[in-house]
Amino acid sequence: MATPNVVEKRLNYFTGQFLQEQDFKDEQAYHMDRQRHHARYFHSPGIVEGLTVGLSQDRTSVQVQPGTAIDDLGRLIIVKEEASVPLLGQDVAQHYIELFYDEKQQDLASVGKKEFTRWEEKASLSVGSGSAGSHAVWLARLTMEGQVVELDLSVRRQAGVRLSDYLRLYVDFRTF
Repeated sequence: MATPNVVEKRLNYFTGQFLQEQDFKDEQAYHMDRQRHHARYFHSPGIVEGLTVGLSQDRTSVQVQPGTAIDDLGRLIIVKEEASVPLLGQDVAQHYIELFYDEKQQDLASVGKKEFTRWEEKASLSVGSGSAGSHAVWLARLTMEGQVVELDLSVRRQAGVRLSDYLRLYVDFRTF
């Protein structure tokens, strides 16, 4: 399987080296690439811990508890506090509570050039169609008819460990 966009170079520091903006960006990119490569190829995507879901008492929203997941690109998604996903205004009968990785620039510099100084990595929750290829982690499927009639948790997938073919054969051999 081809591995897209692999960062092949890392910085080599030495005394007296003059570092520029791109050097720091390259350093970040290298470590993010390695972390996500590991998560993507050694772990299956899904829920690592937490992220339990339940309907609100008035059945107009879904409550999502804090937790962690890994998407199919190897990005870690952390929900730090309880979140609510509104269900009003949905016009189809079946929906998915979807968890996405999201990032945006934050914190304008207080001196010098007015640029953002940080990337904020956040979790994004939404009601979606459950379409394949969206990089979403599904937390639940909802069947709706005016109001929610069923909360189906069977679509939840736990993150796991991917075994290489060699290790899989070894494990299979040891079970006999």
